[in-house]
Amino acid sequence: MNPPLFHQLWAALSTLLAASATLGMTRLLAKPADSIELWSGIVPGEQKILPAEQDTTKSTDGLIAGKSVIRLGNVSRPTLQVFRPPPDQDSGTAVLVFPGGGYHILAMDLEGTEICEWLNSIGVTGVLVKYRVPKRPGQAENLAPFQDAQRALGVVRWRAKEWGLNPQRLGVLGFSAGGHLAARLSNNYGERAYPTVDDGDRMSLSSGLFGLGLSRRIDRKGSWRRTAPGNVGDSRNGPDLYGDCTR
Repeated sequence: MNPPLFHQLWAALSTLLAASATLGMTRLLAKPADSIELWSGIVPGEQKILPAEQDTTKSTDGLIAGKSVIRLGNVSRPTLQVFRPPPDQDSGTAVLVFPGGGYHILAMDLEGTEICEWLNSIGVTGVLVKYRVPKRPGQAENLAPFQDAQRALGVVRWRAKEWGLNPQRLGVLGFSAGGHLAARLSNNYGERAYPTVDDGDRMSLSSGLFGLGLSRRIDRKGSWRRTAPGNVGDSRNGPDLYGDCTR
């Protein structure tokens, strides 16, 4: 990643994470983007049909910054949404965004579309990853989201030229469970957790930057628990950015 742009993104991410910790970030209306199916054909490991995907927010759920939050549940068809900055501000850099939700739901606006629009404001393409939740019975812990995360980064790098992106200037940013997923992706970039589907699965999984907004901490083995902050990332796979947004 170009050093001046990297430092700009680093500083901006630090500001964003601090704002998220105090719930003071301005709520934005993201520009619509087309959804792209993450998997061509059968989604790996999907055997049981879930109830229809829906916003599970209830009228009794609390407001954040005066507004309700989309809590998307029963996600079985993972997708990507590409949010582009204005052409005259486009840096060619992209960041994959993983919303949080405890691996039960996805906070699609607060930690998804609004983050992508904020990235657009600094000339960065935001790629919103809608990954599978909740946990599938009989599967290893959080395997489906991890497969989706690996597939997402590979597909974005594979289609980078088509989308006008620099394949060497890709980062990942996640919040809460999405932060755990981003860290796991950053630390496990040598082998796919699913059989190869197409050329997207032959792309490198290395990311130039990862940012985490966490309510817990992560060790190098990927365990989601309270431990030393220094264990969050792997310095061999790009610089670390950590924001502890415990509420």
